[in-house]
Amino acid sequence: MLAGIVCCSIGAPAAGTEAAPGPQHRIEPGDTIEVRLWNEADNVKEFVVAADGSVQYPLIGTVILKGLTADEAANRLTEQLKTHIKEPIVTVTLKASARALEKRVHALGEVSKPGSYAYTDGMRVIDLLSLAGGVTQNAEARNSILNRDGKSTPLDLRKMLGEGDMSQNLALNPDDVLVVPGRGGMGDGIVVTILGQVNRPGTHPLPSGAKVSDAMVAANGLAPTAAGRKATITRAGLSAPLDLDAILNKGDLSGSIALQDGDLIFVPEARNEVTLLGQFQKPGLFNFRDGDTILTAVTLGGGPTPKADASCAVLKRGGKEIPIDLDAMLNRAEMKDDQPLQNGDVLYIPEGTQVYVFGAVGRPGPVTYKRQGTLMDVLVAAGGPLPNANLAKVGVVRETDGKSEAIPLKIVAAQGQAGEPIRFDFRQGDVLYIPAKGRRFDWRDVIGTLYQIRILGSTADWLLR
Repeated sequence: MLAGIVCCSIGAPAAGTEAAPGPQHRIEPGDTIEVRLWNEADNVKEFVVAADGSVQYPLIGTVILKGLTADEAANRLTEQLKTHIKEPIVTVTLKASARALEKRVHALGEVSKPGSYAYTDGMRVIDLLSLAGGVTQNAEARNSILNRDGKSTPLDLRKMLGEGDMSQNLALNPDDVLVVPGRGGMGDGIVVTILGQVNRPGTHPLPSGAKVSDAMVAANGLAPTAAGRKATITRAGLSAPLDLDAILNKGDLSGSIALQDGDLIFVPEARNEVTLLGQFQKPGLFNFRDGDTILTAVTLGGGPTPKADASCAVLKRGGKEIPIDLDAMLNRAEMKDDQPLQNGDVLYIPEGTQVYVFGAVGRPGPVTYKRQGTLMDVLVAAGGPLPNANLAKVGVVRETDGKSEAIPLKIVAAQGQAGEPIRFDFRQGDVLYIPAKGRRFDWRDVIGTLYQIRILGSTADWLLR
């Protein structure tokens, strides 16, 4: 038996961009990764790593990948998929690093245009000052400070600007903060970090007294994937819930508290995902929008396959299994089961019972029987009885514990009584036999013929494996 093959790859950098992180890059929240399962054609899925370092992968659910290299992540996925797939072959590719998505530097205090500016390779203090419009007349330029990774470096911008002393023109790194104080002391302002699902994540300088709503303006608002209701604010190591949806979309400013220097706002991703399993045209993991329903999920999955028994679908939610009649929803427009989706829902469509129809019918062969169907449904699926069909002699051949038995069905008598649909509890592998009129037959001959057919079918199946 071949062992599962595990590979990793690192996306090549696009022209004009920073090179992608190396193979030892450790996956972190916000990273974009691609997972390819080579056992299935076109099974390639892209994930943004959630705040807790996890992704939601079909069949196995939540998988923590934070802190792993791409190679190690592929190993972990392979191990967990082994209980569902024989010899899984998995590759993981890092498509984008969260740290490389947005690089900015900041000018704060007594500059003409305080704010955040795009960082470029080779950028220096003089470049940032130029973008910020230079220092104001109230600037105490000789007491400027460059903040980097929690450390402060004093700068005498007066020497650089007035005397041409380029020793003060330090090279900048992403997220550096240049603070130019006023003559009355340090310029009024705070620095707040906003991470997660916002349009401009990073460190943002704000005026003293700024509130949460001001910070969201600086971050250019919430991204479409944001779960604004589940945001948090961290101050001095303590975190508290923050409902940005109420502040930004409902006009409730009671939660727009005043910010302090060093505050951290985190906006998680709205993980609205539904898993479609079983007899879907396109099973897998799908994202959905708030308000989408079960019918939307069925559409995302391309609808049921011809072998599906949609009348016996199951919705798995919160440890419970809820029966769903998708057949009624799709074919009879009965929408009582079409409820809104919830994150983590699993919708499963089982395969219908395979029944073989043999004898005087339009299309002899296998048909799919739905558990809530009727005998007539099976006959119609097989092309209907021919004019010479002997409906008084219809029967089912069933194999139980290696023995075949014949079960007569009195279709003509039943139809002449109440006109109710004729129901029969078909089982997998049953054979429905409709003889022709005027032909003498013996059930033992039928059983013998069908036994030979089954032997040939089993042999062919074995040879084709």
